[in-house]
Amino acid sequence: MRCALAFSLLAPVAWAETPPESVSVLVPVTVPEVPHDVLIENQPDGEHWLILRYLIPEMAQTAVDYLAVVPEMDRICATTGLARAAELTPPPGQIVIVLMDRVVPRGVPDPEATQFIASYLAIDGECLWE
Repeated sequence: MRCALAFSLLAPVAWAETPPESVSVLVPVTVPEVPHDVLIENQPDGEHWLILRYLIPEMAQTAVDYLAVVPEMDRICATTGLARAAELTPPPGQIVIVLMDRVVPRGVPDPEATQFIASYLAIDGECLWE
C-alpha cells in the first residue's frame, strides 16, 4: 500500500496595516459637590422630573468622553439625586443629571456647548439608567 502525501505551499499573505481609528481621550472631570441649579420640571403627562445641573467649565478644554463620565453621573444620582428625590412629594418620575461646560437654558440647543445628560428612574432606593 502506498501513501501519497501532497503538500501545498501557500504564498505568504501580506497583512495590510490599517491606521488606527480615532480614539477619544477619556479624561475624568471633577464634579462640584453642589449642583449649579436644581429644577423641578413638570411634564405634559402630569409627571415631574428632578433635574440636577452641574457646571464644569474644564470640560470645554479637555477631551471628555461620555463613557468616562457615566460612572460619575451614576454616583450623583445614587447620592444627591436620591436624597433630593426623597424630599419631594410625590417623588419625581425621573432624575436627570446634566454636566455642562457652560450655562445653557434647559431645552435650548447650543451647538458650542458640551453637555452630558443621563436620565434615571428611582426604583427601590436605586437609580436605574433610562
